Amino acid sequence: MADEFMSDVAANVEEALTDNAAIPLPLRILLKAGLEPDDIQPQTTFREAMQEVVFRRRLKLAAEVEQLPWPKVKEAVTRDRIPSAIISEALRTYGHDQPERKGSDVNDTSLLCLAPYADKMFVDKRTLESVRRAKQKVPILGELLGDVRKAASYRDITTALTPN
Repeated sequence: MADEFMSDVAANVEEALTDNAAIPLPLRILLKAGLEPDDIQPQTTFREAMQEVVFRRRLKLAAEVEQLPWPKVKEAVTRDRIPSAIISEALRTYGHDQPERKGSDVNDTSLLCLAPYADKMFVDKRTLESVRRAKQKVPILGELLGDVRKAASYRDITTALTPN
């Protein structure tokens, strides 16, 4: 999947290099990647545009799998309407810098995206700190995440989940 994505990016960049030189190269790359001119505003940063590209690719894949009409899906579904997109973007943007632990942060964020569908969510203390920081910047997270807490051991989780 990663190889296919990188091959796609390389092909888009190569094609953008030979296209209309009147349009700035970064804009040509974004257009080749699937954005439309209306998706890119003067104040849009390259990072924001790339986040939209990634979101659109995932959305398009889901639309294809479900055999839904892409134009209608693209019009109706935006990043601000998908809880997992809001949660993961908020944690990536506002979470504190953490020492890299191969795979752990990806798992924590992926699991945390399930929080809107659970009564309680247990995370490690690093992720809980990221949640705390992100909630200060993105108020909707309070509603989406609900009861997120840390536990020192699995026994503590069992105790917290056992009815009194």
